[in-house]
Amino acid sequence: KERAGAVYELLRDNATAFVLITSPDDITIEETTFFHDKLIEYEMPFCGLIINRVHTDFASDTDIGRVMGRKNSEALATKISDCLGRKVAERKAMAALVTDMARTLHDFSSLAEMDAENIRRLAEHVDKGATTRIVPFFDTDVYDIDGLMRINQYVFETG
Repeated sequence: KERAGAVYELLRDNATAFVLITSPDDITIEETTFFHDKLIEYEMPFCGLIINRVHTDFASDTDIGRVMGRKNSEALATKISDCLGRKVAERKAMAALVTDMARTLHDFSSLAEMDAENIRRLAEHVDKGATTRIVPFFDTDVYDIDGLMRINQYVFETG
């Protein structure tokens, strides 16, 4: 009991701080909200959030969104295939590729919108003064020092 009490006091001490690390999907946001509430309930020092694997909305760039938007993807596919494809088979293959690229862009845009909404809900729930860092979804897993250095740029940004 004495040891548990000492640990509890250490966890509540001003020299201790809790940073919650989560991803932006529905379930982990709910778990983070729950854990945040428990920290507050037990008077534990909560100091911030790291939200990892956040999708970037590449379609929000006006040029990319305009060119690769769902409405324009077929026209773009036709234009590219006509310009670059010499044979009918090449034109069909290029048109299919551009259409797939537009679909992928749209899917990533949808994921980015869901991530942004979940992050907004979490931010509304936690302390307004809490530091929040966003780490984007990388194209590869982090498995080495170089990957950790990439994460470092987002977690310990100063600007």
